[in-house]
Amino acid sequence: MDNERIIELETRLSFVEHHISELSDVIAQQAQQLERLQQINEKLVERVRVLAESGKARSGVDEKPPHY
Repeated sequence: MDNERIIELETRLSFVEHHISELSDVIAQQAQQLERLQQINEKLVERVRVLAESGKARSGVDEKPPHY
């Protein structure tokens, strides 16, 4: 292999390593965001469950609008 070919391969390798690092950072951020969203979802599910058990969730659903 000539020197130019080695330099070209090293340049490509550096480029690939850089993009792999960026992708890894994005995946880490998405994992954190997913964890936060799962926690929010769990809280909302619990809140809906509590409201349904207390009867508050259905109070507005069964009522007729004022114009009927």
